Amino acid sequence: MKKCIVYFSKDGNTEFAAKFLASEVGGELVRLSEKTTREGVVGFLKSGFQAVSKASSELTGEPWNQIEGCDFIFLMTPIWAGNGTPAIN
Repeated sequence: MKKCIVYFSKDGNTEFAAKFLASEVGGELVRLSEKTTREGVVGFLKSGFQAVSKASSELTGEPWNQIEGCDFIFLMTPIWAGNGTPAIN
């Protein structure tokens, strides 16, 4: 059974947890990367607004091709303003 852990991590905390989970279940890591940056005060405010409005963001690469054929998919994301991140949406 093929397992993969799909995750988004801005500051590295979720990445740490995803790597731990991957080592425990023997899964492949798939990192979601956004095309835009979220640095500084403007990035922080934009992130909060997008999380509250449940907006999505454009991703780089083709992560959906990496999860094709997986039997189990674990989604990991930080919680921003009580919601998932735009990368997961």
